[in-house]
Amino acid sequence: MCYGIMVTASVSSIHRYSFFVAMGYLTICHISRIYIFHYGILTTDFSGPLMIVTQKITTLAFQVHDGLGRRAEDLSAEQHRLAVKVKPSFLQYLSYLLNFMSVIAGPCNNFKDYIAFIEGRHTHMKLLEVNWKQRGFQSLPEPSPTGAVIRKLYMTLVSLLLFLTLTKAFPVTCLVDDWFVHKANFLTRLCYLYIVMQASKPKYYFAWTLADAVNNAAGFGFSGVDKNGNFCWDLLSNLNIWKIETATSFKMYLENWNIQTATWLKRVCYERVPWYPTVLTFVLSALWHGVYPGYYFTFLTGTLVTVAARTPSRLHMMWSPGRSLSWPCPTLLLPSLC
Repeated sequence: MCYGIMVTASVSSIHRYSFFVAMGYLTICHISRIYIFHYGILTTDFSGPLMIVTQKITTLAFQVHDGLGRRAEDLSAEQHRLAVKVKPSFLQYLSYLLNFMSVIAGPCNNFKDYIAFIEGRHTHMKLLEVNWKQRGFQSLPEPSPTGAVIRKLYMTLVSLLLFLTLTKAFPVTCLVDDWFVHKANFLTRLCYLYIVMQASKPKYYFAWTLADAVNNAAGFGFSGVDKNGNFCWDLLSNLNIWKIETATSFKMYLENWNIQTATWLKRVCYERVPWYPTVLTFVLSALWHGVYPGYYFTFLTGTLVTVAARTPSRLHMMWSPGRSLSWPCPTLLLPSLC
């Protein structure tokens, strides 16, 4: 259906039609998995891969719209860089959506990056951004993903062991135990809930890091060279574990958790909607995750926390010595909790 929209719809509306069809179909599937098939929250089912495919469908539709339906001067620098100038063939479309590297757990990636990888231009494009002669190289080096893959596989092993150990010691089923619900005091329940949630995080560390390693092992995910001259393979990384665990603010936590989903939300919603971008981005995030009420409670509460977190930052910037009395541009905070 979405490829039919891609090749037949007007380029001025292709992104809207693709977005509503993809998100509508995903929502129907979320409803059916709960109320028809009765899958539990801990059951692996088809909706996980479908969530990733939905991200890719909408990402590509917006990038085709940018490339064919908008003027270059109306695009941001990033939108101009990622804009797709030619509609993909059916084979390219299916390859992008269903390639083995990201079909199960993602992460979402850009169509132009994926096609460059398939055509063998992926690392070469990134390397051309660096002046290698100044670094003593006579020709372009060949970055190897081996070191990055080994480090990420080690991290997946540690995460898996932590998850299996902690969830056995602190089972989540205790949260609905009759004694725990009706007789344990509020502080006990709150502390145990916090411990259980911390114990569940290594599950996401494992899945996202393994997905990143799979892409790197195939040669995809090279992001360039850092300031120390090291090759970086974090183009598709979904999290920064150290910054998550040492986060000193809500903003810092969100920026390092489910990074690619946060980027998708920014590109298809936050940068596009004319009204209430923060609220609508949180609503889209909740809708994408599913139809459990807890998602909506979480993300709508996140809206209030985000707005509250901006206020002291603005006041600090407003009254800093040596600065003119003006309100700064709001810091971009993206919902990406899973």
